Amino acid sequence: MYNFVFIKLTTDFPLFCSFYSACTVLGLKFLHEHNIVHRDLKPQNILLDRYGYAKIADFGLCKEGIGYMDTITGKCGTLNYMAPEIFTDDSYTRAVDWWSLGIIIYKMLVGKAPFRAKLKEEMIDLIVKEDVEFPEGLDEDAKLLIRNLLCKEPQNRLGSSQQGATDVMRSPFFKGIDWVALSKMQLEAPHIHQRTEQRQQGRQRVHLESKNLSEPPINTFPKMLQEFEYPALIANKCAMM
Repeated sequence: MYNFVFIKLTTDFPLFCSFYSACTVLGLKFLHEHNIVHRDLKPQNILLDRYGYAKIADFGLCKEGIGYMDTITGKCGTLNYMAPEIFTDDSYTRAVDWWSLGIIIYKMLVGKAPFRAKLKEEMIDLIVKEDVEFPEGLDEDAKLLIRNLLCKEPQNRLGSSQQGATDVMRSPFFKGIDWVALSKMQLEAPHIHQRTEQRQQGRQRVHLESKNLSEPPINTFPKMLQEFEYPALIANKCAMM
């Protein structure tokens, strides 16, 4: 049983976004190097450990034994994060995970999904046909990364080559990330939760307290992390980032 909290935004928002995006890139790198496709990457399946590092969780829809250019069949995932080829092609590759990452980064930066519709059929039509649009003022490096991740043609999508995650890591958006230090968990996470525990009526309850974070002014940043729910405890099945 997890108790979830909503992360409050820090004043150093670019660092916040790039750090957790980079953690997710390393998680996908690990999975793909072990021939695992997640197929359901979304904020609810990205958890924080006690050190503030992100981990990919929930492998109920993952597919094992899928290497570079291997294909998968079966329409599965969460609609808002599903790649267009899942709907248009008979099979697809591990590139679907990179599309999902592009949706997640867009939501972190903009505060809403790039494709939105009330009806399932309309949503699929947008995913398959519409190009992503950006609000004014969004960082050019961020727009370049998102465009390349949300490329409709999976063979041209960033991360789909044989180099995989390495190509994503070279994106200018991550120019401030020390990948070696990140992989060794030597970087200080921008957000850490302290944990205190109580037992009431024989059941354990976990209370979370933010560490060294000031409350930002209302409406200073978009409410883009409301779907990023993190547990107080470490999930047993997580991909190390």
